[in-house]
Amino acid sequence: MHVCCITNIFVSISQITLNKEQHFCPSTARLKTKMASYHWVAEKAIPILMKHPTMGAKKLQEELEDKYDITIGYGTVHMGFVIAGEKNSWDMGRKFWLFVQLQGRD
Repeated sequence: MHVCCITNIFVSISQITLNKEQHFCPSTARLKTKMASYHWVAEKAIPILMKHPTMGAKKLQEELEDKYDITIGYGTVHMGFVIAGEKNSWDMGRKFWLFVQLQGRD
């Protein structure tokens, strides 16, 4: 090969070390729970939303945080709220309720 034909070639060598004995990393030792995913929120939201079909995402966030003693970001709750609505018929009742409410404003 000519020198002019050689392009950037990178060689990476990594070494993996396995700990054979139990160890306690400071970062993982502090971890008590994992973050709630929007799929988890959707699963937990369905029974709540079936009882309260007019509940919004903000109120759902408060309800889940109180019930499970956790903090969940609004974006995660909103996505879980949308997923729950796609999976269940409670959302149809909510949409009908909103429709009736909007009709009364005329």
